[in-house]
Amino acid sequence: MESQITRFCSYCGSPVQMVTAGGSVCPMCRSPIGSSPPSWSGPEPASAGTPPPWSLGTALALLAFFMLTMITLPPFMIGIWAQTKGLSLTLENMEELMNNPQAALIGVIGVGVVHVLTMFMAWTVVTGWRRRFTEVIAWSWHPRFRFRQALLTVILVYGSSFLLQMFLPSGATEFEELIKTSAAVRLGVAFLAVATAPFVEELVYRGVLYPSLEARLGRVPAIVGISALFALVHFPQYAGSLLVLVSLTLLSLVLTAVRAYTGRLLPCFVIHFVYNLVGATLILLDGRLAS
Repeated sequence: MESQITRFCSYCGSPVQMVTAGGSVCPMCRSPIGSSPPSWSGPEPASAGTPPPWSLGTALALLAFFMLTMITLPPFMIGIWAQTKGLSLTLENMEELMNNPQAALIGVIGVGVVHVLTMFMAWTVVTGWRRRFTEVIAWSWHPRFRFRQALLTVILVYGSSFLLQMFLPSGATEFEELIKTSAAVRLGVAFLAVATAPFVEELVYRGVLYPSLEARLGRVPAIVGISALFALVHFPQYAGSLLVLVSLTLLSLVLTAVRAYTGRLLPCFVIHFVYNLVGATLILLDGRLAS
């Protein structure tokens, strides 16, 4: 028996009213199960012309929550640790304190806590406690953009960064100083880079914020805006290296373009995950060689 409730197309993620035993399929994509839509001449973003079920203000509030907790929670946890050690925490001695391996590790743990809290808030925004999470954010592959295309994209991004290092300067960064603190810090950073960072960042920037901006401003301004915002948020960590900043901006632009091209979030997550996996592996190998 069919029910007239709003669901999302299994192929393109567009809202549909028809629900069948085989799942939700919009008229454009309806085809035999297991085959690609015959009328699909090219990828069509799922969110084009369709505002998400949350407002732009809500999306910006989620981003503000993510940024504010990232700025305040890790230092707060370090402050509690400092109090237990009989140390004072001030703006003047924060940099010196961060050279302490235990304090640096507490800060990394604090980032993990921020990721978990942000994922919970994003889940609340996306589902409203009544919508299906994976359908709303289009957690699926595009028929013409699957894992091998995602893997090739990572290779191209890293290849571009390799070429850029011949032209752009690369100095010491705050991030590099952090991972030199201790083996435990390197392991914690590598773990977060793979286990939580790709998901939470893709969920916030390209899962929640992008479709809101696209519905309000259009596709191209949304791609530029999200790409620039993602890069700016990472600026403090990598301010000492123009090479890293340009590479991050390139990664952000590619991820957001893939989101716009496919209308899906899963390809963006996989690209981000594999990209970070390579970086985390290099961090651990570098630490092992230096020890």
